[in-house]
Amino acid sequence: MSSSSTYFSIDYRSPPAGMGQIVTPGAPDVVDGKYNMILVDTVPVENRQYAQPSPFYVETRTFLTQDDWLNLEEMDQLYDYLVSQGVETVYDSELAYDFPDRFDENGHIPLADWIMTIKECSGHWMTG
Repeated sequence: MSSSSTYFSIDYRSPPAGMGQIVTPGAPDVVDGKYNMILVDTVPVENRQYAQPSPFYVETRTFLTQDDWLNLEEMDQLYDYLVSQGVETVYDSELAYDFPDRFDENGHIPLADWIMTIKECSGHWMTG
């Protein structure tokens, strides 16, 4: 796995960090005073009025969710979107700690493997 290709960096912190960022290594870090990344955000449907583009990123993609986290159908929508953006790997330091055999030495995992790992962990925090 290589972090030289486009990757999704998951961010488990609360807003305004969003769910994570799509990063393209080698691209300028900042464009027109904004982070040159796509912020991927989630907002529960009942709070859709708060789904607004971040002023700190060149682009924001918000997924409206039924709950605080993605359900299985919404996770599939995230996967399709990430593929459409050329994402090949995911950087996830928290899951890398729990599943070190699935990640490379830099904390990256192939996108499809990350989705499957998230679904495996879904038990109590993801619904479908």
